[in-house]
Amino acid sequence: MKLVIKILTAIALICLLQRFCHKETDGFAVCKICSDLIPRKEWEVSSSSDLEKEGIRGILGQEYRYLAKGAQSYVFVSADGKYVLKFFRHSHLRDPEKLNKDFTSYKIAFEQMKEETGLVFLHLNKTNDLKQKVTIYDKLGIIHELDLDTMEFMLQKKATLIFTALTGWMENGEVDRAKLGITSLFKLLQLRCAKGIFDKDPDLKTNFGFYQDKAVQIDVGRFKIYKTGEAQKNEIVRITDGLHHWINANYPELSNYFEEQLDALH
Repeated sequence: MKLVIKILTAIALICLLQRFCHKETDGFAVCKICSDLIPRKEWEVSSSSDLEKEGIRGILGQEYRYLAKGAQSYVFVSADGKYVLKFFRHSHLRDPEKLNKDFTSYKIAFEQMKEETGLVFLHLNKTNDLKQKVTIYDKLGIIHELDLDTMEFMLQKKATLIFTALTGWMENGEVDRAKLGITSLFKLLQLRCAKGIFDKDPDLKTNFGFYQDKAVQIDVGRFKIYKTGEAQKNEIVRITDGLHHWINANYPELSNYFEEQLDALH
């Protein structure tokens, strides 16, 4: 009986230790962002010029520290705080259909909405010409050096989340700045609709932000193409409904301006 109790206690301790480690690391492990994917032609993206590549090399030459875990990637922020490096969670991309949908979405974002998503570089196929390594620190502060030729990743400008930015501006009395931000957000949504790009998961709280006061969509993993001209106004009203209610409840002085933007939609 004592032996059984000891075994059960040991098992319980192991389970608790596993849970603790998972919580402390956010479940991150280098093996989870590595893959054995074979390059595919449909995942190729338009290449950058030599000048752009040199700039990208400089950005990637910084150290990156763990920032967060998303549904599709582990996110690391650059030393200067201006960029995020996202490595895909391949443990969540084992389904070939989901993998193809996600990678197709990233490609749509990079090739059709690069500025509007803050994307700087996209690497969906393994290569041999980057010849660059990047140093990352995981959540525990452990250093890892990764060969970027062998990784699938995206480099993106770091934005401040929509609600966080609007709150900061309003608390600082920067009402006009908040209004310009709202205008920028509506322009972004109109442009995306005009290009016939639909987002399956348009959560303004987590998927959109401001970079240098300009609205950008930071989560680009749910894009697909649909016919242009399909009820653009209804789509934008649906996406911004939560923000509309939040503004009415927290900053009613912005309500009229927000509603004017809605009324101006075609």
